[in-house]
Amino acid sequence: MKSPALILAFSMALNPVGNDADETLPSVSQAMQVMVERNEVAGAVTAVASADKILHFEAAGLADKAERRPMKADTLFWIASMTKPVTGVAVLMLQDEGKLKVTDKVAKYLPEFERLQTPSGKQADLTLAQVLSHISGLGEASGPEARTAKTLSDLVPLWLAGPTQFEPGEKWQYCQSGINAAARVVEVLAG
Repeated sequence: MKSPALILAFSMALNPVGNDADETLPSVSQAMQVMVERNEVAGAVTAVASADKILHFEAAGLADKAERRPMKADTLFWIASMTKPVTGVAVLMLQDEGKLKVTDKVAKYLPEFERLQTPSGKQADLTLAQVLSHISGLGEASGPEARTAKTLSDLVPLWLAGPTQFEPGEKWQYCQSGINAAARVVEVLAG
């Protein structure tokens, strides 16, 4: 079963309601305006939905403070670590659909991972659960190649340039590359 909240988020991203829509909740609008006035946020797009209807969808503040460009309902902006729960939900949705298991090896979907070694020289055999939970030891993509990468596919060779940083499962260490590897699996399976 697909998550209604995730479907709503994607459909709103693809077909945003205009700023002049009737769907606004004054208390949400006021709360966001206070945050903008206090400089807690430059701007934001807020949404509230029930199971069958968008109750509130509105932009507040600025998308670019330097240029004084107003935030719009369809403004694109960096969502930083919010990609992690979106990726996790997407992986679990694919598991619910029977397309993968979190216990599957990443190499099942990204064959390049078959050559990844651990510091001890063993085959890494990373699982989706390991890359999602920051216990994979996967190295981070860095340097000029990472800065010029345009797609997750472009990053795969960078993640695999050396052995894992530690034996998978040995410890917890924040790993953006792990989350991105899971996102790449989602891309491959979902097209």
